[in-house]
Amino acid sequence: MGKVLRTLILAMAATLAVASCTEKEPEGSTQSKVYLKINSVSTSDMTKSVVDGTSFPADEDASIGLFIGDATNAAITKPAGSGKWSDSDIILSSEENTLYGYYPYVSDLSDIRSIPVRSSVDGEDWMWATPVDGVSSSNPEVKLTMNHALALVEVTFNIVGYAEGAEITALTLSAASFTQNGTLDATNGTVTHGTAAADGVQLLEPDQKLTLKGGTIVAKCILVPSGLDGRQDMSISCTLDGKNLKASLSGKRGILVKSGAKSTVTLNVKGAGYGGTQTTIEVVSVGISDWNSTISGTAATVDGHNVTVSSEAVPVTLSLEGASSLSGEDDETVSEVLAIRYDKSVLANGKYGVSATCEPADACTISHDSDGGIITVSDVTDDIVITISKIVNWYDVIVATEGNGTAYIGTEGTTATKCNVGSSVILNATPSANESFLGWQDADGNSLGSDNPLTYEPSGDITIMAIFSTRILSGEFSVAAGRKARFSGGNLWYDGSKFLFEDRQYESSPSTDSRDDSHISHFMWCGTAADAVALQYSNAAATSFFAASGFTVYGNSNWYTPNHSEIQYLLYGRSADTVCGVSNARWFKGRINTEGGTYINGLFLIPDIFTWPETVAAIPGESINSKSAGYSAATFSNAEFKILEKAGIVFLPAAGSRDGSAGSSSVSAVNTEGFYWTSASRDMGGETVAEEMHFTGTKFYPDKSGITVDYPCMAHSVRLLMDVTE
Repeated sequence: MGKVLRTLILAMAATLAVASCTEKEPEGSTQSKVYLKINSVSTSDMTKSVVDGTSFPADEDASIGLFIGDATNAAITKPAGSGKWSDSDIILSSEENTLYGYYPYVSDLSDIRSIPVRSSVDGEDWMWATPVDGVSSSNPEVKLTMNHALALVEVTFNIVGYAEGAEITALTLSAASFTQNGTLDATNGTVTHGTAAADGVQLLEPDQKLTLKGGTIVAKCILVPSGLDGRQDMSISCTLDGKNLKASLSGKRGILVKSGAKSTVTLNVKGAGYGGTQTTIEVVSVGISDWNSTISGTAATVDGHNVTVSSEAVPVTLSLEGASSLSGEDDETVSEVLAIRYDKSVLANGKYGVSATCEPADACTISHDSDGGIITVSDVTDDIVITISKIVNWYDVIVATEGNGTAYIGTEGTTATKCNVGSSVILNATPSANESFLGWQDADGNSLGSDNPLTYEPSGDITIMAIFSTRILSGEFSVAAGRKARFSGGNLWYDGSKFLFEDRQYESSPSTDSRDDSHISHFMWCGTAADAVALQYSNAAATSFFAASGFTVYGNSNWYTPNHSEIQYLLYGRSADTVCGVSNARWFKGRINTEGGTYINGLFLIPDIFTWPETVAAIPGESINSKSAGYSAATFSNAEFKILEKAGIVFLPAAGSRDGSAGSSSVSAVNTEGFYWTSASRDMGGETVAEEMHFTGTKFYPDKSGITVDYPCMAHSVRLLMDVTE
């Protein structure tokens, strides 16, 4: 089949409108002069436009040179940020003349037929204007069409095995007819090449470098035309971080060095260790197309059909490659191929991938080079839409802990992993000695279950918390001048053999008005052995610890129950921060919506040093340090309470009380009243009574002057403290 010949002319349809004006009339003149004035110039695919990010270079040197009649080498410039071209000094007369133009402007140019041009990387994109005849003062409407004078070779190095910042130096293209220099006749676009460079065309200056970014290095090479119509065999050589590389292109993988032709070369480079012991370079493709691109943003015309590329999440650039042969040979006809290049830096080192679909599906062929970051669309038979999507290859799963314990994913010690989409991970939790594993939660506090181990399939990046009970809370409270203490992580309870803390601050078994004999959380206060014997319901270990020294919980004898003066100082005497507008904010009553609308009422204690968390709504100031404020004055979700707890807040639940003297087997006033023993007793009329802290939804004891008492046979809650030591 005969080869389809194509004309390589950059149709940049730049309209130069000529208008009359009088502001440049010579002084003293009475005759109106007509000056050449440019309204607009638009261009498409230029190497400098890519560098500058504008449709046309906007710096002061980016000017078009014009020749007309006797006027020689006049410059017009489009100032940066301006939508208008500057006026020229060319005066139009009634005599018809031919207008010539070229780009970029050379100030000392005297002969438009001999403009020096040069091959380079990211160099000047020399252009010439199709001559316009009949330009005069009576014919000021001028349409200027610019054409590429040189050839463009765009070489993309897709590089793996080298770190960002790797550099290419000494880039050289070698072929028998390559030249470094030539001259342009801008009256007709003819380029006369110089003497062939024996060692190839050196495209980088000695101190010039190209740097690896996002896995690729792109070199745009402007070449002086060779004078040949067909593809040329050639080689590309360079130095990559000290490694000399060379790729050979021949036959149908040669390039076309002809005015207005664009050759697109894709090379894959792999460092040592990627399938070999040394750095390798491989030719992936060589495409030929008009430099006068038929691409506008994300739309292109491929083999006469409209192709629209939809790509919201992945930045892409389009180029036409493999276009119908321009060499004049009879043995080659190649369909156009649309190359869609995407920025691999958005893939986060493989976390994300890219997919492409065609609609209609049977109207094109899609191939994907993920190493090179190129999607090619070929065999286009209809108008199509190509949708480029970012897909997730894996989710990042992190496991963290809250409380006393350790957790891992799969293998012990592993706290972070990548889980492929559709796969699952196995989570394991190990509580510390005497602690409990409570369950798994996401970062928002939502439960993921309490299985241990837990098989979990993520649906996105996630941090999973293994929740354990906590022995001691972070908030510090002054209990005497110069002495601070921290509270246990929950109320005290007894399992029949040892003392423990409830897993959560708001727990106190039983949570209803029925008693669990195996979980004792309400204790009778016994100052003497006789009192203990007299009680119908008692446990010697549980009821005598208040009077004993060296009481041990979790192997630590430093735990203690606060006495009268310590409670008074905690509630009324200590200095504390201003919270919600209240100075010396020490406590308030409120409730926690633990789950499903179940509210737990109680007393909140504010540490000495405390800043209200921004993510939790502030409570009314009048509820702080207020005896009469009800529980509903301050309500928190479970997630909000966890934030407060981490900030140091202590919560004492209204756990009710049990009457041991009457042989009671039930607890009353659960979630209504809170009774907490102190370690102090007193004699009242010959009978020993114990001091306590007592609160309801409308009352609070003690006050500043005294503290309430109760009979030691009553079973109340206990919360222990431990002094802070340096």
